[in-house]
Amino acid sequence: ETEPNDGLMAHMDTFIEELKGLHTQVIDSREGYEAVLTELEDVQIKKVVEQMIAMRSAHHQELDECLRSTGENPDES
Repeated sequence: ETEPNDGLMAHMDTFIEELKGLHTQVIDSREGYEAVLTELEDVQIKKVVEQMIAMRSAHHQELDECLRSTGENPDES
């Protein structure tokens, strides 16, 4: 017999897994921007890339807090 919360827990597990995947993608994309930043010479393009890094860092922080609020310990790699 299934419990009334079984469906909810399954959805929550799926949601957490999706958040973990997004967390990893944000870290990877930020690292990509950081890698390309060292190769750029154009000041305007560097500013745009720096803004993208800042946005990814903010997204990372939000996702990290969200995952920790569910009891998860996010992988930072």
